[in-house]
Amino acid sequence: MFTKLFTKGLCMAACLTGACIAQRPIFDAYPGLKDKVACVEFADLPTPVMRLSAIEKTVNNSCELYLKDDGKTGTRYGGNKVRKLEFLLADALKHGAKAVVATGGAGSNYTTAVSAYAPLVGLKSIVLLKPQVNVSTLRSNLLLSTYYGADIRYFKNGDARNEAVLQLLDSCRNYYVLGGGSNEIGTIGYVNAAFELKKQIDEGLIQEPDYIYVACGSMGTAAGLMLGLKAAGLKTRVVCVPTIPQSFAYMGTWAKGVAILYNQTSSFLHDLDEHFCVSDIIESDVIMHDVLFGGGYVTVDQEEYEAIMMARELEDIKLEGTYAGKAFAALMRDIRDGKLNGKKVLFWKTNSSADYSALTSTVNYKDLPQELHVYFETDVQPLDVGC
Repeated sequence: MFTKLFTKGLCMAACLTGACIAQRPIFDAYPGLKDKVACVEFADLPTPVMRLSAIEKTVNNSCELYLKDDGKTGTRYGGNKVRKLEFLLADALKHGAKAVVATGGAGSNYTTAVSAYAPLVGLKSIVLLKPQVNVSTLRSNLLLSTYYGADIRYFKNGDARNEAVLQLLDSCRNYYVLGGGSNEIGTIGYVNAAFELKKQIDEGLIQEPDYIYVACGSMGTAAGLMLGLKAAGLKTRVVCVPTIPQSFAYMGTWAKGVAILYNQTSSFLHDLDEHFCVSDIIESDVIMHDVLFGGGYVTVDQEEYEAIMMARELEDIKLEGTYAGKAFAALMRDIRDGKLNGKKVLFWKTNSSADYSALTSTVNYKDLPQELHVYFETDVQPLDVGC
């Protein structure tokens, strides 16, 4: 099976030399980008939209509630990172890289996605991890990354890991993007996602939402959606739900960071195609939810736990507590508080939806670096719900 997928990946890489034409809707809207933005198309797109009727009836039937399931972006690994990697891995190939260096916490979705998809285009994955709170999804991600052949390295803190990044970047064969893949190239994945939503609206699959609720961590998903919605002529507003404490914001505030990434991506696309002309935004233009559920990164509180279990029991939707669960908890609170009465609201699910236990069961955690064994030999956090 792996050989078949690897061969498919080499065919995808041929797209960069003009052997095929990119089919993503952003290129239909801005044809001038086709020859200038590299893209390898391995995501299963478009992702489905559906109405959450059971939750509507249970919580409050005064708003229309929908889901867009980006958990189904891929079978090797799903979630929001896959959209970004279509552009990031293509850019890595364009620059002649042989390996992708990815960083994150021990249970990072981004590093797992890189581990899954880099081999499809003939790239090695080097995964540099730092400590985090223990959760069941962390265990699954570590085993899955091992299954896909990642070179996994673990560091006692972020400073030690960052020093290792600098050493790896001494070689031009190693391609690196900050955690989450959220630079102006990776963010294009979610500019494209907004055009995909516009197409689904035009096809009558969903009415234009008033709001989209989405988790906001490395900010690329939120910034890309905001920019893409504006470029596509939609009036939908994005509600960014924080997943990391404000004290970790390295640009002042998370809202400021989203605005900066939005403007950087807009400027980047305009430089490539002058027809892409979207005005800059400022911090106050970003809607950032004022609650960090669980109080910290990865941690889950009772309210978030109950929201996750509601989605699972009423709609068979699997969320996790690090990102998607926090966004859904914010949405449920705002519905209960009457803030969304009469509105059409779309919840953008960002975590992977598939069950990978058949793959991870073939991996022994003791094949991981010794320092990571502790995550398999100690309890997960209270209220852990995994996926």
